[in-house]
Amino acid sequence: MISRIVSTRVASRHLISRVNGINSIASPMQFQSRSLSSLDKLRSALEEYKSKNYSQSIPSRFKKDIVCAAKEKETEHVVIEGLQKVVANIGGTHQVSRQDLETIFSEVGSSDGRISCEQMMKLL
Repeated sequence: MISRIVSTRVASRHLISRVNGINSIASPMQFQSRSLSSLDKLRSALEEYKSKNYSQSIPSRFKKDIVCAAKEKETEHVVIEGLQKVVANIGGTHQVSRQDLETIFSEVGSSDGRISCEQMMKLL
């Protein structure tokens, strides 16, 4: 009974975040429609992988694993090359192009092309 309640809460939280869009999750800043499209492609590829390989895990575990795999070892930032490598490793290159990742990083990333791990967790 408890597992059913927990899974329902997790599923409804995910649904709410998808309905409200990125602005309610990441930050109050406004995103361009191209950025939202790119972010949706990334989320879709990650969700597909998660449903096959992380079905018994809580969503935060999956996000932490993705961010940990994509971040630079010496800093607490995700770089585009790291995220591109993760997308390739999960088989999502047919959904998410390099251009999509560049769009996300140009909109959300700092001037040096990096996104903090904390902000990436919110985006996913």
